[in-house]
Amino acid sequence: PEWAERAVRESIASTASEALAAGVIDTVATNRKELLAFLDGRKVETAAGEVTIRTNNVPVTEATSTFGEELMMTIANPNIAYFLLLLGLAGLWFELSTPGAIVPGVAGVIALVLGAWAMQLLSVNVTGLLLILLAILFFGLEIFVVSSGALAVAGLVALFIGSVMVFNQPEIGLVINWWVFLPLFLSFSAGVLLLVFVVLRSTRKKVISGREGLVGETGTVERTITADQSGKVFVHGELWDASAVSPIPVGSSVTVVGVDGMKLKVKPNSTKELS
Repeated sequence: PEWAERAVRESIASTASEALAAGVIDTVATNRKELLAFLDGRKVETAAGEVTIRTNNVPVTEATSTFGEELMMTIANPNIAYFLLLLGLAGLWFELSTPGAIVPGVAGVIALVLGAWAMQLLSVNVTGLLLILLAILFFGLEIFVVSSGALAVAGLVALFIGSVMVFNQPEIGLVINWWVFLPLFLSFSAGVLLLVFVVLRSTRKKVISGREGLVGETGTVERTITADQSGKVFVHGELWDASAVSPIPVGSSVTVVGVDGMKLKVKPNSTKELS
């Protein structure tokens, strides 16, 4: 029929009265009693031949869904399945990048398992699914291989293309809504890039420890420093030998400007300290 063809090709929708007028349905019942009364006595063709439906005064049994069935019906939705997938990826990637958080990793595993279950219930595009799996591989390698973020970017590209393809059957309503997809993907991408930036910044930052770490610290002179004799300064909770280019009296505030073996080089924080 024309209506059925348009429903598939153009995704048109009709009200109950419009569907009845178009001959798409046989009747409109306001309740179950009306529906059973309408069906009683109707004849239908089956593989075993013609059968007359008898629904007058038949007992009605209510069928309720189990928790598992309710959960299945809830997550068997492309938008929810995609949300669970990204949530799982974000949790696992954060856990592997910063070990010890525990909660993100546990939440990520649960979300990924539920997302995989949802995809199993739905009809997915194999190429799109493979691209998403490739993205997961790239994200995993980024944690263990020094790529300066290249693998993470490649993973985001693969994830974007795979996400667009994995649920792409609009004729049966199996598609991710853009208002769901874009915010989720952009948020995930921002989180991945931010974490990559933080990790790169920490690996490239010069590690300063030991005596060299005292440079720039401030302290107090405990024994007068003269031009030809070292004094004592209290810096970072410790007492150090210190020298300066000019005399500095006891009690003066100084800043460490260098380290010479076990001796610090300091300068006064104010010219008043020299008076």
